[in-house]
Amino acid sequence: MDHFDEIKDIWKSHKTERLPSIASINDAIKNFHSTNKRNIFFFVFLSVTCIVTMIWVIIDYQSNLWTTRVGESLFILIGLYLFFSKLKLLRRNKQEELLSTNDYLDNLKKKSQKGALSETRAILFILLSLAFFFYVYELLSVSNTRLIFGYCLLFLFLVFMWFVYRPLMVKRQQNKIQILLTKIDNIKNQTDEKG
Repeated sequence: MDHFDEIKDIWKSHKTERLPSIASINDAIKNFHSTNKRNIFFFVFLSVTCIVTMIWVIIDYQSNLWTTRVGESLFILIGLYLFFSKLKLLRRNKQEELLSTNDYLDNLKKKSQKGALSETRAILFILLSLAFFFYVYELLSVSNTRLIFGYCLLFLFLVFMWFVYRPLMVKRQQNKIQILLTKIDNIKNQTDEKG
């Protein structure tokens, strides 16, 4: 009987308020899903806006150099790629919502372990940089000073975006996923201890 009382005392002394409730986990997953959907819809809207704007620019702006047309075409191609890839991601997220909780968590862990640097992002960034360089050439080619200064500013902006802004955004997204996974792991550990 002494052992039972000891176990009961240990059980009662175990602090459970530090562990999130199941409702908070479900809310966290729902918030994660809704934020993801909102971001995807925003990027779909942004890509459609980019495509429509570039088509309007092609029709309205009569350029004298072929470089401007190449830059505009690259912008349209990037916009189309973003549009179709985000629609594909939206379909994939819809399928993930139908997964069981454990399968969804395993899938989320795999995604978070993949890493931030993918070949697709690097290729898109290079294409976007080329599009900017081609597109602004006609505007900057009026004088050599303007051309050098403009391309230096564009280069510094692209370096900032790749080496500073992009890693911050990737880290922020990874932190959100990690917090969600930690909460869920705590719940799993709590249920494993009871079982």
